[in-house]
Amino acid sequence: ADIEAIERFPLLCEQGKGELHVDWSASSLLTDKPSASLSVRGSFFPLVRVSEGRHALAIDSCGQDPMEVELDASADAKGAQASGHMSGCHGGATRLAAVIPLLWGGPNVVPRVDDERELRVQLDFDDAELRPLLDRIPGVLSFSATASGGLVVTTSRKAVDYRGELKISRGKLYAISTGQELHDITAKLIGNGNWAKLDTLHATAGQGSLAAEGSIGFSGLRPHQLSVALLLKDFPLEREGVEVAWLEGSAALATQIGQEKAITAVKLHSLAIRLPTASTRSLQPLDPNPDVILTTTKAKVHPDIPYAFEFFVDGRRQITVRRSDFEAEVSTELAVSYQEPDLRVGGYVEFRHGSFEVFGKVFKINRGSMRFDGTGELNPEVNLVATHESEIVGGSPVLVSVTGTLAEPEVAFTSDTCPGDGAIVLLVSGRCPNQDPSSATDARGAQDAFAAGIVGGILTLGAKHELGGLIPRVSVESTGQGAQTRLKAGFEAVPKFMRAFVQRVYLQGAVSTRDQTLVDPAATGTSAVLDFLIELYFPHSIVGTGRFAPQTWGLDVTWEP
Repeated sequence: ADIEAIERFPLLCEQGKGELHVDWSASSLLTDKPSASLSVRGSFFPLVRVSEGRHALAIDSCGQDPMEVELDASADAKGAQASGHMSGCHGGATRLAAVIPLLWGGPNVVPRVDDERELRVQLDFDDAELRPLLDRIPGVLSFSATASGGLVVTTSRKAVDYRGELKISRGKLYAISTGQELHDITAKLIGNGNWAKLDTLHATAGQGSLAAEGSIGFSGLRPHQLSVALLLKDFPLEREGVEVAWLEGSAALATQIGQEKAITAVKLHSLAIRLPTASTRSLQPLDPNPDVILTTTKAKVHPDIPYAFEFFVDGRRQITVRRSDFEAEVSTELAVSYQEPDLRVGGYVEFRHGSFEVFGKVFKINRGSMRFDGTGELNPEVNLVATHESEIVGGSPVLVSVTGTLAEPEVAFTSDTCPGDGAIVLLVSGRCPNQDPSSATDARGAQDAFAAGIVGGILTLGAKHELGGLIPRVSVESTGQGAQTRLKAGFEAVPKFMRAFVQRVYLQGAVSTRDQTLVDPAATGTSAVLDFLIELYFPHSIVGTGRFAPQTWGLDVTWEP
């Protein structure tokens, strides 16, 4: 049979386009000595149908270099033998040799595999391109890699034995759901009986990298167990192609793969999460609008009993989260389950200590937590207490407490020296209403002032992000009934010549004025003192600090894990 256009042939049309030549023969099929032979020659361009995203898409994996396929097979009452050769798709060759024991002839009109005898399949790869196979994995695009080495698989009495070594190189993939791209993927698989060693898996994304080692256990031809140790170095997480976080640390995971669900235990040994600089901008969601229904869209069909995924995360040690205005050490234990279409989360995230900055005011975290109830509603209960310490000598601290839920938090400010709404005035202006009668406004006015400060802070943050961090953060503090006033202006910037070894630079200038007449009636005039601060944040949590003022200066180098 000669098929000059397989794209027009039933069943084959979904697999690609090209031509196929098939010769086959059979004799004595209903006797004790049946026999058959098959010869296939083809040249075709494989196509992969991708249904993810807005439109179905046909991906041509091989461009202008078609796959060249040769396959010869023969079978009789004792068994079948096959040999094949495949090349093209901008890669080298793949060779196949197989011996399959059969029960065929007499009462066995239809041939079947004899489990009592050995089945043997040998694959040899010579820098062969795997993209036509890898592109068929759901959820990815442009998944390509080349393979070298050999693999021998033998089965007997339903036991499977894997031997050989397979090297993967020049790999890359694009995850459709997140827009994440991995490249420079390399790995080595070493067969050791009913399990395979995963050695030197490495991949890069942006400026970061991922490394892994582990093993894969098999039950017959199906993998049933996976154990992996991960090492992440400045590895980015992306959403719609935009980097939303960077990870650095190590973890271990163990997965049991069953017929109905996969259970994974994750233990985080150390993990540092770095978030982008705070911004008022957010990603434009690409999900369908819930208020718009397209009558032409087919409803998604869910399986009667969808496959389930369960994750148990143990992160009770050395987890840090950092952003330009936030830093905290956290611990967590979470149980996550996903069975399409339901996602459930249970457990807690605890803030052990840290700090965050809101509109020029630094708060130290006393305690905090988020607790998930295990339902499908991802709205954890929030409990946070933090303290803002005034930089002015004799200033009173302000406590902020956050309770309720993440969707509807309740925020309250308190102070020992400024009860009620006076704590808000103290936070904004640096002095208590009872220290200055002119600032003793009503509660509504105090909250309006605080709200105005929040709005101004949001605008400043947005402008600072757009202009690369060159818009300064400005704050004014006063105490002692106006006897002492301090104006601060600081900004973050990393000069190009320092970016190779400095992660962050903070520069601050401040001027403090003091009305001497309010302190000493015999004194006259106002004194002013100018001082400067520079902070250099190096890798490995090393911070260098310099303080400069008239007649005084200081240099400190600290490690802040």
